[in-house]
Amino acid sequence: MKKQPHDEVTTNVTTEATLIALLEHVTRVLEDGTLDSRVAAKLAKQLNKGATEIENGPNSTKDGRRSIKKVLAALNESLIAQESQTLVKALAKLRDKDTEA
Repeated sequence: MKKQPHDEVTTNVTTEATLIALLEHVTRVLEDGTLDSRVAAKLAKQLNKGATEIENGPNSTKDGRRSIKKVLAALNESLIAQESQTLVKALAKLRDKDTEA
């Protein structure tokens, strides 16, 4: 008999606390400038998927879901801030080139 994917026992489970710690770390290194915003955006996309899976999982708690949403919001705010800074720097470079010409 062929096993169905949902019949397999999975021991590789991410907990709410682990996801929250990872999200906080990504946010911190993004804000420190030691992580490129494009890499952070890709990580955020994957972590959002993981958060959805955890929130819909059997071990999800109300406090855990609330905390995940809070740290996801903080990460998204940091991403927006970093992208804004990148755009401001690019605009400043363009203005400098225009004044030189």
